[in-house]
Amino acid sequence: PTSAPTSNLTNNPTNNPTSKPTSAPTSTLTNNPTSYSTSAPSVGSNWSACASDESMVRVELLTDNNGSETTWELKNGDNVLLQDGPFADNFVQQLYTKEICVSKSACLSMMIVDTYGDGICCEVGKGSYKIFVDGVLQKSGGEFQSSETTQIRDCQPTTGPVPFPTALPVTAAPVSNPTSAPTSTLTNNPTSNPTSTLTNNPTSNPTSASTSTLTSNPTSNPTSHPTSAPTSMLTNNSTRNPTSSPTSTPTSKLTNNPPSNPPS
Repeated sequence: PTSAPTSNLTNNPTNNPTSKPTSAPTSTLTNNPTSYSTSAPSVGSNWSACASDESMVRVELLTDNNGSETTWELKNGDNVLLQDGPFADNFVQQLYTKEICVSKSACLSMMIVDTYGDGICCEVGKGSYKIFVDGVLQKSGGEFQSSETTQIRDCQPTTGPVPFPTALPVTAAPVSNPTSAPTSTLTNNPTSNPTSTLTNNPTSNPTSASTSTLTSNPTSNPTSHPTSAPTSMLTNNSTRNPTSSPTSTPTSKLTNNPPSNPPS
């Protein structure tokens, strides 16, 4: 309430009251004030507000002059965790901030959309966005066209690691041609043709005809001419070459001494 009225009247009335009361002050002090007012209180207040198995994700968006063209959403897989926009067209850049605690195993991605297709920088103002996880900057940008998606944390498999496959058994190589189907009835004899008796050694090429008697040794090649007829009596020594003409008629008397040179 105002103070008690004075006993004397003032010459001039007081100024018109303000249209709206100012916002209530925050209960805690921030380390560094932001350069632009935020649109709404943050989901989380600081990086240590999350549980031990959670991470704090913070998204900061500085709009360009056409904030109504911009929206964004934060997803865990296909589930939307946090979103914001469209924003006001104040033709003045304004900073918007949102925070959320998420599981450390969450599969996080963020998509920002500009319906006009010129991003948030730098046609009509130098807008930008930033993504922090536990106070560490993960991504910053602003120059894109219709949309931009950032994978903040890769999806983790829900099952355990796949063990190495066991070695495949080694099978023998197949035969080149399959065997024939078995017959419906049994045969008395095997399919192959066995010999009736065993032979010691195979014979060579057969001769044209067998001889009636055996020869001790084969004859040599025949002579070109037959030999002369044999004599009826055997001689001790072979005869000399015959003389060219008969000897002279023998004498009727014997000589005491034979001639030294027999006649030829």
